Formats: sequence, structure tokens, C-alpha cells
Amino acid sequence: MLFSQHWASFLSSGQFLKLTRAFEDPLQRTETFVLNRGITGRLHDTGILSFTPQSKSDTFLLISSGIHGNETAPIEMVDQLCQAIIKGELEVKVNLMLIIGNPAAIDFGQRFVEQNLNRLFCGLYKKQSSFDYEVKRAEMIEKSVYQFFAAAKSIDKPKLYHLDMHTAIRTSKYQRFALCPYLDGRPLNQDFISIFGGSGLQTLLLGNQPAGTFSYFTSHIFKANSATLELGKVRPFGENDSVKFLPVKTNLEKMISAQLVTKKSF
Repeated sequence: MLFSQHWASFLSSGQFLKLTRAFEDPLQRTETFVLNRGITGRLHDTGILSFTPQSKSDTFLLISSGIHGNETAPIEMVDQLCQAIIKGELEVKVNLMLIIGNPAAIDFGQRFVEQNLNRLFCGLYKKQSSFDYEVKRAEMIEKSVYQFFAAAKSIDKPKLYHLDMHTAIRTSKYQRFALCPYLDGRPLNQDFISIFGGSGLQTLLLGNQPAGTFSYFTSHIFKANSATLELGKVRPFGENDSVKFLPVKTNLEKMISAQLVTKKSF
């Protein structure tokens, strides 16, 4: 009964964060629902939600947040995007997955519970000696992303994107920047790069070696156009200045609704 009540509330309000925090442990269930305009939603498990548009799209967009539990601004942004979708204020015209990565760490108000989740991807969770919370989350997230991108295999030249949003615990020369993971010899996609300038980011960094990060996982395994976005300083829930994040949120909305992304250089 408890889940049913929270689920009914989610379907009316779209409060993805509230639903996620209510069930930080694995739900071990999926829920499918249909919104207006034929958008199909699917809750894969705790903090992992996807939307499929009525009309077939060749674009797959993964937006993740909360891989570190104390990085609240991106979590709030994902929650706001979900609310807009559920309420019919934002139309989904691409295949979309939203992730809130580390619910237990969010509830503790800290970066992680036992170990850094953003060092466990690309199967590195399998090499851990203990099956702790972050290990379970890495396994669950990878499994769900495999399912999400699997539909792209039937499409000729699909467009795969992953934006993993973070905020920083340390002072940096640039408050807002993008980090593209190591590309395994592939060229940088210039159309993808144009997204960053339009999002108000100040610079672009390039990874020079493989890593266990979420963005490298999607880039390496699926050849997705992936990036880690550092969007400012870590602050508690409710203390983030929404104006500073508006350019990023606006561009995410454009991507979700399949509008042209503003092209602007750094």
C-alpha cells in the first residue's frame, strides 16, 4: 500500500526525487504508465526513469544526477524536468532516461555511503570485495542503461547522448565546465560540443585515459556522446540559485523536446 500511495502521488505531481527518497533500496519491480500525447514512461527501479515518445525518434538522451549524493542542484534540475513532463508542460520527443544515482547518499547528505560511485562503472563494481550500496547501485544503473540504449540497435545511425551533471566540492578556475571522457581514438563530435556553449559553460576539458566514471562507461560501451558537467559549488537542498542553472536547464528542455540547440562558442 505504501508504494501505491507514493506512486499515485508521483503520477499526479511528477516529484521524482520524493519517490526516489521514499524507496532508496532496490524496488525490484518496474512500473509502466502512459501520459498525454502517447508518451510512455517506465520506472526501471529506484531513481531510474525513462520516457519513450509516441513518434519514433533516432535520438537517445540520458540525463543523470546525484551520482554523488550531496550535489543537489543537478538532482533538483532532474526533478524539475520530470515534473514538467508529468504535468504536460514539457513534451518528450526523444528517447529519454533520467537518473538520480545515489539515493542513500542523498538522504545522508553526503558524497557517498561507502565508496565513490563514480569510480565503479565499466564493470569495476564486479572487482569490489564487498557488495555494498554503491556496488549495487552501479550494477543496477549499468543494467538499466544497457536496456535503454538497446533500442538504438535497430536504428540506422542513432544519436546517443549522455550528460552526467555534478557540482564541485573544491574551488576551480572555472565554476562551470564540461569534461568529455577519453574517446578511445574517436573524433570529438562538434555538434555535441555546441551544446556546452549554449548551456553557459565556460570551458571544455578532454579526458586522456580510461576511467571508471559514468560518462566514460556510456562513451566507451555505447559510443555515446558523453560528458560530465560541473555546474558550480555543492550546496544543500533549497540553497541553489536557480538563475545560475537556467541556461543548462533550458538547453536540456530543448534537447528533450527535439528543438535546435543554441550554437555558441566558449
